[in-house]
Amino acid sequence: MGPRRGISFALVVVAALPWYALVVAEAGAYPQEQNSCTDPSLHWDYQPSSLWTHDKKVWVKEGFDKLSDALDYNGTKLITVPNDGGISVQIQDKPLNMYGSSECVWPTTSLWVNSNYSAQKFYHNVARHEMFHLGGARHGGGGDSFDGVAPTTMSTCLDWQDYTDNVMEQDSHALENWLWSSLDFRQQNANLGFEQGTRFWGKTGGVGWTYYTSGGATGPGHIGWASSNIYEYVYQTVRIINGDDTELDYRAKANAKAPGSAFTLTKAQVELWRRSVDYLNDPQNPNGCDYADGIVNPNGGVSVSGWILMTSSPEVSIGTAWEAFTTSNPTEWVDPPTQEGYDFQVRLHGYAYNPSTGNFGEIRFDNVRDEGRSF
Repeated sequence: MGPRRGISFALVVVAALPWYALVVAEAGAYPQEQNSCTDPSLHWDYQPSSLWTHDKKVWVKEGFDKLSDALDYNGTKLITVPNDGGISVQIQDKPLNMYGSSECVWPTTSLWVNSNYSAQKFYHNVARHEMFHLGGARHGGGGDSFDGVAPTTMSTCLDWQDYTDNVMEQDSHALENWLWSSLDFRQQNANLGFEQGTRFWGKTGGVGWTYYTSGGATGPGHIGWASSNIYEYVYQTVRIINGDDTELDYRAKANAKAPGSAFTLTKAQVELWRRSVDYLNDPQNPNGCDYADGIVNPNGGVSVSGWILMTSSPEVSIGTAWEAFTTSNPTEWVDPPTQEGYDFQVRLHGYAYNPSTGNFGEIRFDNVRDEGRSF
């Protein structure tokens, strides 16, 4: 395979100041494993210090643990953060404009957090950011969130106050899938197996949806969604920052099944839409952040284009067994034109109709995602 496309996925990474000093041994912008860390369980411990108050220890650990929230498509945790192990976690007395640092260099893996803050939110956010580095993530930019409001965990050049207290938002969970999902290709969605119910997914219509905790296509979780209109859909949006790179292509994929044998007219269709993202850089006001792989100052203002259909599957007839279907128009994989960034949106259409009663039931969906691969 050729070189992977440099990607700053609504988040990608290494450490810088202010809230993340230097991370040594920088991985590629499309990382497949941790930054020189060989143990994916991300062990940690506290080094003895009078600066570690009980509350600060609790807050830091809570920040670490947020990385364990994301589940793979089969319900397993993508990242595990145990209570002890090989990562040296320290608290240090630093100037107020220095927040924290993580380092992945053999034989030492370490992480520190500045002691000169008192807010719970500070320790949550810095610890979560630095531990994400040790999970293979690199820096993104302040405009990396698809909705333009909530910064991602790895956003740079922002104050720690700008982040929601102890919350991993949608694009951060999507990056964990991008780095750690066990499916064949890179998964660009959060909660693609619905193992967390409908979290991070939206819908344009239908009469509701039901979360089922067993019987999924590849894991226990899946959803049932009742719609009578093929034009309604379930969707999720993520932001990808491409920089100048062009060596990646994309598709969308899903699983579906009918709710029962009486629903003989059950149809589904998956689509991948895109809109371009333009970062409005001000050359007179550089922010001092360094971005690799063609990423140009993603901390400025953002403008987006209208949505464009990128690729879609045919309208597929679905039976009572789980069936996988993939976008195939005009080809299975599509390489979009080079842009600074893209918002990608997966849209899943479907209905289940019983011609004997004239009723619509809940078509079942699982493992819905868009995927990326290098050539």
